[in-house]
Amino acid sequence: MAGLFERTIRTNDLEYRVVANFDDAAIMDNRLRLLVVGSVRKLSSGDWYEETIELVGNFERSVIELRVRGMPIAMVPLNVPLPDINDFLGNGSDLSVDDTHIDSALGTTAIETLIHLVPTDPFLGCIIKGAVSTVVGQTIRCWRTMPTEGRIQQRIRSIGNCLREYGMRMTLTFMYRAGRCAVVAELH
Repeated sequence: MAGLFERTIRTNDLEYRVVANFDDAAIMDNRLRLLVVGSVRKLSSGDWYEETIELVGNFERSVIELRVRGMPIAMVPLNVPLPDINDFLGNGSDLSVDDTHIDSALGTTAIETLIHLVPTDPFLGCIIKGAVSTVVGQTIRCWRTMPTEGRIQQRIRSIGNCLREYGMRMTLTFMYRAGRCAVVAELH
């Protein structure tokens, strides 16, 4: 697994962590597979509770499928209208517009599922939702720049390289989205 971004957040006696990874081994099976792992633990106990969201690209259907515990919760079309990748360097991009398009593509049920994965800790849900929507958005942008010719393995590898290139930008976008979710949900 190649790391795309990782972030740790501490509040009071809790520590939250999110990690987004690109599964290099899946390339050998002609698959695009990404994992977002959200975790929480009490600093006093040290035991992590984790939830994993799997994102699997299906190029024949032009969708990214989101799975929780192996069960599909959403399919996001790869043609979601997002600004070009070059604009996403910060030149005139508006994350709230991106959020609207991505949230609409995910659908209300999937968003609620992500936020309420851990019913006793909606902040962890906001962290996971922020990371998933960030990875989905950047994957869509990278897919658009992917060569249309060549073996599927080369095309998936180019998406992975693109995702790694924008790792820092994804970290910043994730922080914005997770924070916005927590504010809207009035979480402390």
